[in-house]
Amino acid sequence: MTRLISSLGNHFARNARFLFVLLTDRRGLFLPRLVVVLAIAAFLAYTTNPVQLIPQHVPIFGYADDLCILVLGFLLARRLTPRQLLSVQGDFTHASHEHAVPVPRGFGRGAVVGDGIGVERPTAPVSLYDLVGYRRAWQIQAPFAPKTVSQAPIIVVGGSGRSGTTLLRTILNRHPSIYCGDESTVFLNRISSAQDIAQRYRLDTEDVDDLFRASRSQAEFIDLFRKNCLGRSAKSIWAEKTPDNILRFDFVREHFPNALLVHVIRDGRDVVCSLRRQSWLKVPPDRRDTLEAVEVAIDYWIRHIETGLRFRNDPRYVEFKYEDMIHQPEETLAPLFAAAGVEWTPTVLVPTDGNDKKQPHENAINTNALEQWRRELRPEEVELIERKAGPLLRSLGYSA
Repeated sequence: MTRLISSLGNHFARNARFLFVLLTDRRGLFLPRLVVVLAIAAFLAYTTNPVQLIPQHVPIFGYADDLCILVLGFLLARRLTPRQLLSVQGDFTHASHEHAVPVPRGFGRGAVVGDGIGVERPTAPVSLYDLVGYRRAWQIQAPFAPKTVSQAPIIVVGGSGRSGTTLLRTILNRHPSIYCGDESTVFLNRISSAQDIAQRYRLDTEDVDDLFRASRSQAEFIDLFRKNCLGRSAKSIWAEKTPDNILRFDFVREHFPNALLVHVIRDGRDVVCSLRRQSWLKVPPDRRDTLEAVEVAIDYWIRHIETGLRFRNDPRYVEFKYEDMIHQPEETLAPLFAAAGVEWTPTVLVPTDGNDKKQPHENAINTNALEQWRRELRPEEVELIERKAGPLLRSLGYSA
């Protein structure tokens, strides 16, 4: 009896684990997932419906039809599920030599790979990362993982999009001691995928994926990613520019207390002119030339500006205006480099090839984008911006 109970328990555990993997795996398993969901829904429907093939009051067999639906759906889902995924229960995938595919067996440490013909070799364990993805894995592990606090002197740039943060990124990266790559999104609540980050930084996707797997929290991943970037660039200070970083300065300050929080501010009216042309602005393409687009854009600017201004009393907060960076680049940026602990170098203002830049303003300082709102905005659009953001604009030194 003990052996029977143990066998049933192990069988239930394996099937429960399979069901969990099926529902959380990140691969394209739409059909088996759909079958499982429909089977569960049918089970609940038959359980609550008084009209059943076998009345519920019949002893033992009262729920037979309900359970049959659930079991048949489960078995069908197993049949439809790729054999590689089934193997996480510890079963070998048996195949001919020509079509043998290495598949993982087991969970956690000591997992091995079966080659389809009875040969085992060590492989990376199937981790929480594999089951639920790095974002959810970090959330689950957070209460149990030690808090990551890095004393690294990093530079984190944020602000409203279309405010000159990309130009600043280019300038920072020209310094012999500072590495500032493309937007990585690593500080945001929703980090880009390993593939996306690898493409932006010209890395191997598997290398970035390994960093995700090795990290127990977002902050730990950021620190590993920072070390990786500096190791490849042979520079000493890592900087990261993503406009929405401004919304995460609290997180940065908590985990990277020596970070410089850099806030780039630009005239909100010019930001509106630029934002309405961006595909990511949450306005339909055919509505970009309307008051609706202006309102969405100025609300976006207000949110980012006001969030950043809350840090004005922080000694590690650096704020300057895009217009000052254009008119007086050395006077505006030299204090930033000094705060980062590096000497000002005039060569950071010298344009490079720029062939890899999307727009000219991302590479060189120029005045073409200044006060474009006077040329592009209609009177009713200016009036809308004044009504929503007039006091904030004037408090930042932008006159009508």
